[in-house]
Amino acid sequence: MTWTTHHNRGHVLREIEAVTAERGDGLLPMDLDGVSAVFDDEMDILAALQLRWYTRLAGMIERELFDAGDANLEAAVIHAWHLTYDELPGVRAVLDHYNANPTNDVMRQALATGRLKEHHLIALMAGLGGYGHELSIAVGGRLEKRARETYISALHVAEVQERTSILDRVRALVA
Repeated sequence: MTWTTHHNRGHVLREIEAVTAERGDGLLPMDLDGVSAVFDDEMDILAALQLRWYTRLAGMIERELFDAGDANLEAAVIHAWHLTYDELPGVRAVLDHYNANPTNDVMRQALATGRLKEHHLIALMAGLGGYGHELSIAVGGRLEKRARETYISALHVAEVQERTSILDRVRALVA
């Protein structure tokens, strides 16, 4: 892959992220300009999106654990998942859609493998698992489920805060 192709691929991938976040339907925007020029097929894009999600999640977890210190590791990992979702809502929607509706066995297997690795990472970073332990994957899956159940979008929080007057905030503080 030449530098130009690599650069174009990164640019198109950022476009895909933006379009999927805007659409929110979980479908790959195969009609987007440049997609077919830099990606071979849907699986190629999904692999890139899965890697983007995983690396962003891993980075967020590292940051949250650093900030949390010795505090609740589980809470830090779940918060990192929330922050990652806020940054990459379209990517998560696409991964969720194709995990639930893979178009073929290769896609099913690749996405399942990625999901297991994500669960393993989550459990390890929360201090609830170890390398190579099957139990880690189950624990990570439960942590991801809890993260999904407790997720409130940053946009929703901002809207609620915007609607709350300064007087309401002062009343809440006094109470």
